[in-house]
Amino acid sequence: MTSELKPQRLEVTVRLTASDFMTYWRPSPCELRVFLHEKGEPEAEPGAFDEVRRRLGIRHEQEHLATLGPYLDLSSVLIDERVGRTLEAIANKVPVIYQPAFVVRHMIAGTEAEIVGAPDFLILDGDGYLIRDCKMSRHIDPVEHPEIVVQVQLYGWLFERSTGVPAKELQVYNGMKEIVGVEDDGGEWALAVLENRLRLKQLDGEPYEPVGWS
Repeated sequence: MTSELKPQRLEVTVRLTASDFMTYWRPSPCELRVFLHEKGEPEAEPGAFDEVRRRLGIRHEQEHLATLGPYLDLSSVLIDERVGRTLEAIANKVPVIYQPAFVVRHMIAGTEAEIVGAPDFLILDGDGYLIRDCKMSRHIDPVEHPEIVVQVQLYGWLFERSTGVPAKELQVYNGMKEIVGVEDDGGEWALAVLENRLRLKQLDGEPYEPVGWS
């Protein structure tokens, strides 16, 4: 890592984000949801339970942030500027970076894509950075919550592509207030999932997706 780190200026055909994993997997896996989301179909308004979960999630994140000491807050910075400021903060070894962002241009299945991700925290640990995300889920594993695992793995890939060095560790601060490690697979799973998401986004017609059983 050096002070010469620069954000990539991108003009590409499609944007893929870490939130695409949530669109597909939550509340249950659904390819049709991804397709309709890309076509701009209106979604149902969040219910009372969704609002409670959102508030609890914000509180969970803020309570953890308060334990980390002094930090650089990028949460209110627009994404393009945030990418540059994130790289600058990494080069300057800022101890805690809240709501950093990365943008990487990458070829996926012959299509030039802009891949965007914004983990909750970058935490300096010795000579490297930990990537940590806050989630309300109690169990963080590829079976119960593949969307969380693959999202954090994408953050690791984005960090390494942006800085030239891997993150020291990938972590999730879960709903039980525990720090859970996530395997760094070099972005292999995340890129495979994004390739499928790209396929769904580019379909002309709706994919077949059974929504009920007789």
